[in-house]
Amino acid sequence: MFGRCSLYRLVALALPLLGLTVALPWTALAASAVQPRAVVLKNVPQELRPKGTLLHAMAWTDRAGDNLLVFAGTTQVKPGKTADDESQTTKRLVVRHYADGRLVREFNDAVQKCWADPSLDLLQPAYAVTDLDGDGVGEATFAYKLGCRSDVSPIGLKVLMTEGGEKYVLRGETRVPITETERVGGKYKADPAFNKAPPAFLPHAVKTWKAIVNEDLGG
Repeated sequence: MFGRCSLYRLVALALPLLGLTVALPWTALAASAVQPRAVVLKNVPQELRPKGTLLHAMAWTDRAGDNLLVFAGTTQVKPGKTADDESQTTKRLVVRHYADGRLVREFNDAVQKCWADPSLDLLQPAYAVTDLDGDGVGEATFAYKLGCRSDVSPIGLKVLMTEGGEKYVLRGETRVPITETERVGGKYKADPAFNKAPPAFLPHAVKTWKAIVNEDLGG
């Protein structure tokens, strides 16, 4: 079976031989290619900002329109009831995906009532906008670590991809050093949604995971 683009090209080659011409849609297909765009945080409209501190934003144009992914975080500290009680910290992350100003999906996560060292940190090397399946709809990839840690053990890690409101996640933990040559942790589990995703999605998510999984603590 020929792919759509291959069929268009065969038709384009054959028609001149018959003395015919026709406007074929590969120019329209090219125009729908995903185009990432830079975002200046201060220019993100107030009505599109989640509650909290604006942390990051990603933007791209695809056949769904102008897309914006906005990240915001909040931190709340609850003091202990007595001088001997530990304070408790709750950190929240909200991510909103807009297309032409319309909310497509909102993602939420949190570390709640942490009495030790709370982490809910976006990982810059994971940010990516792609079109791995070539359908003209962009996929956004991002990642963060999260948890409540009082030692040097691994902490939670998530790599998330989203396309058109669908969500695909790798969930697991960071990999941390225990000696100069050994590390522990780093395992992940793929969300069942990957089973129905385009074939290129999971390898991309795993590649991202491998690029960010290592933590260097205490340095």
